Amino acid sequence: MKTNFFKPTLIAVVILMGLNSCCKKPSVKEKMMQQGILFTELTSQQYSISAGKTTMFKATVTNACPEITYNWTVSSGVVSGNKSEITFIAPNSDAQVQVTCTVKHPGLESKTKTIFVTVQ
Repeated sequence: MKTNFFKPTLIAVVILMGLNSCCKKPSVKEKMMQQGILFTELTSQQYSISAGKTTMFKATVTNACPEITYNWTVSSGVVSGNKSEITFIAPNSDAQVQVTCTVKHPGLESKTKTIFVTVQ
């Protein structure tokens, strides 16, 4: 009686390949497309700052991928940068400054958060 060694081996290889593909860990982009943007926090190094001084703002996206963009706006003063962390230069007069960051990713709903910083 002759046995065919290659047929059971081939079946085992195909089964293992199938298991590997169904158990593959999803990429960051795949997770983001499933979960949406997880914009969890917008923070400042200082929430009260002297006129004309600088501080840093940070947007935390827990599932960020390289296609994420950050759009920063302030009601007064100047921001420098366009990534998750930026530098803020306070205006030269007292103000309550609204700081807004909008996080975008192609094909997903954008997320926005706002904080306030006091300039005195």
